[in-house]
Amino acid sequence: MQLVLASTSPRRQQMLEALGVQFLVIAPHPEAEKPLPRHLPLARLQQLMPEVSEGKARDVAGRCQEYSLVVAADTVVYCQGQVLGKPGGTLVARRYLEKLSGRAHRVLSSVTVCDTQTGLVHSAVETTEVRFRKLSEREIERYIASGEPMDKAGSYGIQGWGGLLVESIKGRQDNVVGFPLGTLEEVLKTFGRSLYDFARV
Repeated sequence: MQLVLASTSPRRQQMLEALGVQFLVIAPHPEAEKPLPRHLPLARLQQLMPEVSEGKARDVAGRCQEYSLVVAADTVVYCQGQVLGKPGGTLVARRYLEKLSGRAHRVLSSVTVCDTQTGLVHSAVETTEVRFRKLSEREIERYIASGEPMDKAGSYGIQGWGGLLVESIKGRQDNVVGFPLGTLEEVLKTFGRSLYDFARV
């Protein structure tokens, strides 16, 4: 059995590599990712998120040549009833950062594991509360100029310059990075497996 990561995220790959885990990367097709509504209650978002990561996992599982456990994840930022994804441009990034400034928000990650032999799928959603400092216009401009917000949900990455924007965290910090490894371990246990099973000898 092999572990397959259904993600091209460098951060997720680096986190598994840091543990010494052996894995293969297969990117899901873009159409496998189900878009989330921009405005919805938190409880509904928590219900819908597994559908996104499950879509990625099933897409990649269908292309695996060997018996595999396929891992997929999806992360969003949720603030005042709105889902904040990747901004894709400086105007949206600025709007997101202004919205997060001085406020608490939630980071939600859905983690899915799919067994290619049985077709069974299990998912879990992890939620972390993050509060930003009150940001000045100059701070926002300098952060945007770094280029870091462009490919990050909510327009920030806590593992980089975005860590300077954060006042406090309640919950798992690796969830804010986009890959709660403890949550992944719990999902793997439902298959009778562990990340230790895939560690380099």
